[in-house]
Amino acid sequence: MIPNDFLLNLINHHLNQILACHAKILAFRMDFDYQRGTNRFIRNSSAEIQDDLRELTQAMMNLPGVTGIFWVVEWTSEGAVHAHAIFYLNAQEHQKSFPFILQAEELWLEITHGEGKSQRCKPNEYHRDNINKVVEYHNHEALNSLRRIASYLTKEDQKYSYPIWGCNEVPLPARQGRPRKYIPS
Repeated sequence: MIPNDFLLNLINHHLNQILACHAKILAFRMDFDYQRGTNRFIRNSSAEIQDDLRELTQAMMNLPGVTGIFWVVEWTSEGAVHAHAIFYLNAQEHQKSFPFILQAEELWLEITHGEGKSQRCKPNEYHRDNINKVVEYHNHEALNSLRRIASYLTKEDQKYSYPIWGCNEVPLPARQGRPRKYIPS
């Protein structure tokens, strides 16, 4: 996999911002597209899927515990538009991602008026990295593993040198409590 350096820098910066605000995070990955034969699938519009993804981002960010979302748009080898997304949860409050996966699926169907489909990206046994683990800001090994998982979204192929991406705005970290000795870079 050859990463798009621009997207790789963006996704790592986004993750750093989230980690500056939250000591523990739990991530999950999902893919989004449209059901074959529907109007959205036939239109195959990158603008439409971006609008739908922005609406999904806003709706998910309104859920307590969701701390971040980063998504990219790609095209399949047949030319169909689709998206990959990574979601971050505050693991101080939530140790299970499944309820949020179900919520994202439900919201995607609602936003796309029943024309969308989504899929949770499950880790396979042969994968080196497992997204289903809580990551603490000071655990370099776990952070590097999460960065490798997130970097999949930055792959060059299927973007045709035209990266389309979106993410939530991460608030500045709260200045209360004892300052951290280590801040991820």
